[in-house]
Amino acid sequence: MPLVAVPPDQAQNNQVEQAPPPPPPPPPPPVQTNASTQSFIEPSFFRFRLFGLCLFTCLSLTFLSILGLTIPATLGRYLLGFITGSARLHELYTILTGLYILWLITRIIFFIRSLLPFDINNILTRLRSYTILCMRVILCTFCLIGYVPFMIGLASELGKIIVFFKL
Repeated sequence: MPLVAVPPDQAQNNQVEQAPPPPPPPPPPPVQTNASTQSFIEPSFFRFRLFGLCLFTCLSLTFLSILGLTIPATLGRYLLGFITGSARLHELYTILTGLYILWLITRIIFFIRSLLPFDINNILTRLRSYTILCMRVILCTFCLIGYVPFMIGLASELGKIIVFFKL
């Protein structure tokens, strides 16, 4: 066999190539469970349940938005359109009017329901007291909205007229 001279750098490369592979890394330590950690066990029909949760969340949000926005806006638009005769109304006014009407209807239903256990004399006594209360509220509203501004305007007009007559 002939002898061949090998340069020194190639000789080292051959030794590195012939070296055995390094040992594999050690396995990770086992996970120790204590009171603060808990392994997750997927329940049966987990994906179906998750899909059902998302579906019913969307359906309930749709139902609540219809109940909370569409019905009061429609009711308020109809009522304000009937009162004002105009179709151009701000949405906030229509929604607030509709919510107020729905609140008023709910209050009337609960008021009538609270009167059901009583006898007729007690119901008439309560209705008479509530009628007197409503008349007082209407009188105060009339005074604040109509009478007081009218009297202030009349006093200012008289003040202007008296000034012109003194000249």
